[in-house]
Amino acid sequence: MNDERRTPKEVRLSACGLRLAAEDVCGPLTCPRPQAMGLQPVFLLQFIVCLVLLMICDNDGLAGTDGPVPVVSHYTHAGPPDSGAWLNMAAALPFPVASVQRDPLTNTFTYSGGQPVVAVPGFTIVMCGSKAVTLSRPVIYYDGSLFIAREDHALIRSALASDARLAVKTAGRTRTISAAGKRLIVLDPGHGGHDKGAIANRIYEKTINLKIARYVKSLLEEKGFIVRFTRSDDRFIELDDRPQIANQVQADMFVSIHANAERTGRVSGVETFYCDTDRRFNPISRGRVAAQTCRLDPRKFGLTREPACDLRSIIYGLIIEDSRYQSRRLAALIQEGVLRQTSADSRGTKPGALRVLRFANCPAVLVEVGFISNRREAKLLATSSYQKRIAAGIASGIANFAAREQ
Repeated sequence: MNDERRTPKEVRLSACGLRLAAEDVCGPLTCPRPQAMGLQPVFLLQFIVCLVLLMICDNDGLAGTDGPVPVVSHYTHAGPPDSGAWLNMAAALPFPVASVQRDPLTNTFTYSGGQPVVAVPGFTIVMCGSKAVTLSRPVIYYDGSLFIAREDHALIRSALASDARLAVKTAGRTRTISAAGKRLIVLDPGHGGHDKGAIANRIYEKTINLKIARYVKSLLEEKGFIVRFTRSDDRFIELDDRPQIANQVQADMFVSIHANAERTGRVSGVETFYCDTDRRFNPISRGRVAAQTCRLDPRKFGLTREPACDLRSIIYGLIIEDSRYQSRRLAALIQEGVLRQTSADSRGTKPGALRVLRFANCPAVLVEVGFISNRREAKLLATSSYQKRIAAGIASGIANFAAREQ
């Protein structure tokens, strides 16, 4: 397990080092969200901010990257907008606007009173709750207010109504994943080959990990899931390659399975890790790494074509950040499932800057199924019956997460 916690070298990437053509911002982009993943409003706001920063750095923006940050007057309409063609943004919203906040650094305007609405003068993208809407014409600014084209009024209201329906949570209901909506799960049996993992009580961690993963695969396939392994036999896979396997097949979840060990032999129990934010890796820099190793399916993100590399970096960064929140929920459900099946001691769900999770573009967790250094727990982990109970708990957590997200 120790190797999974090593921290890679810091990726240093200035936002002004990215270049993004205006047509990539205001063109075919409609909704930068993957299937079955509702993006958090705070990260959607970050998405808009990132786009603005990139626009600032573009050659046809201001004079250079060292110049002043643009002010709203840069996008100001020459005169009062024609009331027959333009509509005040506040009047276009289906709820009374409680406040309008402007970020002077990025020119983002946030309307509150209902679902948060974020707009930027000069852009055609408006965030309506968790949905991105592409307008027919860019937003304009005049005399302290934003205006949109009247023909876009219905788009704004429709997006907010749809977002409100998505926000309604269905409680106490379990759903079966249909054949048309199969989820793809990547299971990662930790270690392998020359990397034996932890060794205690004549047990190799790598062997336990693979056996449990095989049981999980069988159970998930019975439930209608599609399952892939990072390794299906006793071979070594580089740590950084494991999440990239999930990224390349566009997995819906990534679950790494491990067994624990410590020196005293007295500690026991199950714990599940999810990736915590590493402050040295901002969303754009982490997205840049992901964008270099796999391609986007344009249709999955509401795009009509493969976007430019810099736009891919931003989208991936947004997804990675949102996946961290989704991962916390997945970790809790898997932990709950394993404890219910095994009655093992609970060591809880924990955040961790784990390399094997950091660059996964989907909800990703690492399950420590028990301590092979603990003699009592090692005996249990060596039996197929206990391995199947652990596998049932992991599969149950994955299925419950998928049902809630569907």
